[in-house]
Amino acid sequence: MRTLPSVVEHLVDVAEPSTSSPSGRRSVGAPSSRPSERALYAEALVQADDLHAALVSWALEVAEEASLRVGVPRGGTRWTADGGDPVGLAGRGATRRVVGWLVPHLEWVATRSWAPVMLEELASMSSSASRRFPVEEPQRRVTDVRCPGCGCLSLVVVQPAVVGADRLVRCTLSACGRVLSEDDWARARRWAVAVATADAGEGEAA
Repeated sequence: MRTLPSVVEHLVDVAEPSTSSPSGRRSVGAPSSRPSERALYAEALVQADDLHAALVSWALEVAEEASLRVGVPRGGTRWTADGGDPVGLAGRGATRRVVGWLVPHLEWVATRSWAPVMLEELASMSSSASRRFPVEEPQRRVTDVRCPGCGCLSLVVVQPAVVGADRLVRCTLSACGRVLSEDDWARARRWAVAVATADAGEGEAA
């Protein structure tokens, strides 16, 4: 449940700049108003809308069945013309507010017969969106370990795209292009530490 806001916000980020700001966020130089109905609506934003709308629908179910006095936050949600059903995001951070409202009631939710259906639906939608629009970790350039193949400071660390997989460390020079295994990467780091230690010792002796 607590990961849903991050998933929705990632989907919105993926959608930009394909669309202006249907979620209330605008790119640099873009107008502050929401786009017209004819504007291109990115698929990532459709998934963000669907996930947010499903979450709000379940939160409304909780509020109604538990007869809660304080209602579900509605300001960041778009609704059908008659206000009957949630249809998607109307403001960035809306999903985070709904989850913040819902979390204190999760113990009560767990006692309901429909709780497994709720969790299965939200988990399935979240997983589907994450698979279709995965978070791409940026490459991290290594500035203190030389490539064991060419001796240059040309290594980058690429985070695994699949949970549990090894990191990929490779040389960015086309003339080398060496890919290091986890063992190769560990040895290269140990060697860099040894060289740095030896250099420091020589400096102190001088």
